[in-house]
Parts: sequence; C-alpha cells; structure tokens
Amino acid sequence: MVKSCKLKLNKNNEIIIPADILFDFDKSELKSENLPTILDWRKEIKKYMKKEDRKKRYCIIIEGHTDTVGEEDYNYKLSLARSLSLIQEFKKDPFFSNSDIDLIPAAFGESKLAVHTLDNTFNEENRRVVIRIVPKFIGTTQQIMSKKIDNDIDQSYP
Repeated sequence: MVKSCKLKLNKNNEIIIPADILFDFDKSELKSENLPTILDWRKEIKKYMKKEDRKKRYCIIIEGHTDTVGEEDYNYKLSLARSLSLIQEFKKDPFFSNSDIDLIPAAFGESKLAVHTLDNTFNEENRRVVIRIVPKFIGTTQQIMSKKIDNDIDQSYP
C-alpha cells in the first residue's frame, strides 16, 4: 500500500501520479489496496477547488499515459480507460458529481512520453496519470465573438 501523501501542483497546475500506484500493469481498474490514498487525494483536490470558488472558473482534466509497450491503438484505449476509472472514483463524491465541476478525460496513450524511449520499452515514468487544473473553456471563438462585447467583464462567463 502507498503511504498517504500530500499532492502538490507543479508550476503548470499539474499533479503527476505514477500509474503503478493506481493500476496494475496493463489494467484500468483502480487498485483497491490504494483506495484510501486515492480518497485522500480526492479530498485534497476538493479542498483546493473549494478555495475562492475555483470550481466555477477551473476544470479538471485527467490524462492517461502509457509507455511504448504494446500496440499504439491498445495503449490509447488503456489510457482512456484509466482516466475514466479515476473520474468514476472522483464522481462518487457529490462535490465532483455536481454540474459545476467539469471532469474531463484525456487519453494520450504513448503519444506524450515523459521520457523518450524506443518502441516496446518498459518505462514506468511514461506510465502515469496527470491531473491538470486549468481555466474552464468558455466557448469557441465564434461563440464568444457573437456576444456583445463591452468594456466591462461579461458576468455570464466564469
């Protein structure tokens, strides 16, 4: 079991979690023995999002990443399944299942390696989940530009 630890956002508002903490190799189900740690992390992210009502201005993107072992398409699907598993766990808390919070899955498979390796190279640094807290998208440029623009901040946007 992993020791409980405080999560820290890096300078890019990212939390990087090695996949082997969350998942067994080649699996997308969360490890039950590490569920208490995952719940602690969820609690910390919830606390962060509650400050200054960040949930109205920010969304949470949960990215899945793999190494280069296996077929590219398979790794993409595995990374998506992993990000969705973590989102499902977060949504068990009413705070995250509320419509004000956007939890967005992102699957990168082996396309954004943390450490560049040759194909079929096992590398635990590449097998990871990245939780990114980013400003909410407020629409396409066309949607935004079609609204009346005045000198004041439009209150309809978060």
